[in-house]
Amino acid sequence: MSQQARKILRCRTGCLLSPKKDFVLCFIKEPKTLRMIPIVITQLWYATQEGIPKTLKNTRKVDYQCAKETWEELLSNGWQSVEFQSN
Repeated sequence: MSQQARKILRCRTGCLLSPKKDFVLCFIKEPKTLRMIPIVITQLWYATQEGIPKTLKNTRKVDYQCAKETWEELLSNGWQSVEFQSN
């Protein structure tokens, strides 16, 4: 397997919290996507004052490269990577 293919297989997933803690953006790998060309679902949530997702604002499907660029840009603009426990 080529180096490029290995990079693509490690699709970025997780959630980012905005600096004001008013939005959470989650990145979810589409489970039915091809391994070589992953599609990422992004969900933008309104957040509580504690930074917990509350109400879904929108959902989008984007390609891996777009998701990666968005993730890196948001981190450079003060967004923080966060983890949430599911019930």
